[in-house]
Amino acid sequence: MDAMARYRQGNTQASYSDAQFAGKSQELITRLSAAYFDALLAENQLRLANAQSDALKENMTGNEILFAKGAGTRTDVLESRARYELAEAQVIEARDSVTNTRNALAMIIGTDPGALDTMRADVTPLLLTPAGLAEWESIARASNPDIVSNSYKADYAELEIARNRAGHTPRVDLVATHSRNTADSIYTFNQESTINLIGVQVTVPLYAGGSVNAQTRQALARFEGARAELDASTSKALLELRKQFDLLGSSELRISALLKAEQSALQLVEATQRSVAGGVRINLDVLNATQQLFTTRRDLARAQHGHLMAYLQLRAAAGVLDMTDLMKISAYFQPTP
Repeated sequence: MDAMARYRQGNTQASYSDAQFAGKSQELITRLSAAYFDALLAENQLRLANAQSDALKENMTGNEILFAKGAGTRTDVLESRARYELAEAQVIEARDSVTNTRNALAMIIGTDPGALDTMRADVTPLLLTPAGLAEWESIARASNPDIVSNSYKADYAELEIARNRAGHTPRVDLVATHSRNTADSIYTFNQESTINLIGVQVTVPLYAGGSVNAQTRQALARFEGARAELDASTSKALLELRKQFDLLGSSELRISALLKAEQSALQLVEATQRSVAGGVRINLDVLNATQQLFTTRRDLARAQHGHLMAYLQLRAAAGVLDMTDLMKISAYFQPTP
């Protein structure tokens, strides 16, 4: 019984290592994707910050010209200059963010990432197959690396109970020996002897003190701890799965709303500029409308990247993330022009 338990434990350990390797592989994919998206988002924020700075600089220059001609006010000039200087500070901050995120990405891939691809404009939301949460939970229970590895860990602990209980059971060994001897003496010359033995050895334990019982109780306690870890990892994995499932659906709605908000903000900037020219609005309204436009574009970029990342993390929580998912995500990007 002891030998059979150790044999089964060896198989369980091999399966546990395979599950651990699969989990680390999926973790690498998510870490790499997160670092890439962070670097890409930082570059996008830098482009938006530069565009906002250029727009505010143009507004400031126009107000300075109007003020010099006596058609503008000093308040408009000061407002425009304050917004422009704040935008320049945001550009500097965005540059630092680009450097930091690219360095983090380089640490993972082991080299400079070079030019990053940008997200395509005609991005459509990702569709889930299967579409229901219950199906994804079933997949996670069977494939999530943490759940699977902890399940093997519990099986190993259960076999450890059987191995310790084997101290009470008889042991049967097949024993075989082969020996060959050559000897010389003053009475014999080149004497050879060959002995072959085969037999069965039976060991029947009578009493081993309280050692076997104590070790069995200890193994039972470890098994209960392994089962508790399995329940905890299952709850954690399913919680993460539900979180990413909900995030994937909400991010789709958020992207749709932000696309409409972007168009509305762009129209607001144009309408406000015409109203200022007509004397209905003031310069501050243009600055606020411009700020709203670039804030909306920033939120839209974050929502788009968050949607793709939620898809990958959902697949990882279910334990089915692989390189084909990265290939699917890569179709949403194009080389930077």
